[in-house]
Amino acid sequence: MSEYIFKKDDNDLMSNFSQSMKDNGFCIIQGFVDKDVIRSKLSKISQNFSRKNDVRRTGITKLMRLNFQRLDIGDYAQINARFCRMITQFAWNKDSDFYNEIQALINFRNSFLKLEPQNFVYKINGKEYCDLPKFLQYPIGGGFMNRHIDDRGEEFKSPNFLINLSKQGEDFDSNGVYYIDKNQKMLDLEPILDVGDLYAHDTKTPHGVQSIDADKELDIETLCGRFSINLSLEPFIK
Repeated sequence: MSEYIFKKDDNDLMSNFSQSMKDNGFCIIQGFVDKDVIRSKLSKISQNFSRKNDVRRTGITKLMRLNFQRLDIGDYAQINARFCRMITQFAWNKDSDFYNEIQALINFRNSFLKLEPQNFVYKINGKEYCDLPKFLQYPIGGGFMNRHIDDRGEEFKSPNFLINLSKQGEDFDSNGVYYIDKNQKMLDLEPILDVGDLYAHDTKTPHGVQSIDADKELDIETLCGRFSINLSLEPFIK
């Protein structure tokens, strides 16, 4: 297996990233966005957070809709069971908490895949997609996502791109995100990742989130536990 960890200012970063995705199915870029800025934004978001804004169902992505906050428990619409909170950060909403970080992630992804949106719409192989950027929280007391792959059988297969927003040992104590490499060995990402790092995986790489601090009392009233920004391409309605 080839190297899969790089730094944002490395020479030939995109070439190295592409090679790692080809060889390993995943890659990590350290220091992709500013750690201190992330910490400051998280503090502000936590202060303004309200559990009362949670909804359970949101339906298919709608172009130009407002951001929403959803609590996912169980299978939901996906086959991979999870317990997490999602707060959307749509690129067309310039007041999104992580607007700048989302733009940086979109630009990197688009450069890698050679995509160019028109009014937030990507036309690929005769189909239309939009970005679904979201802030994900896996709460202390058992937040998790079952092991799965992202392949939905579509002709166009975009990797999943994420920014890590928390640190094991500081924001939570045990478990977290992992990959299954091509040798069928589990790779625990938590000792590797720091706040502000980018990590990405292709649609064939098994991955999941082991229950965050499962031995502690469940807390869904505050923003606690493991955080990330996730960027995917999704079909939509107008």
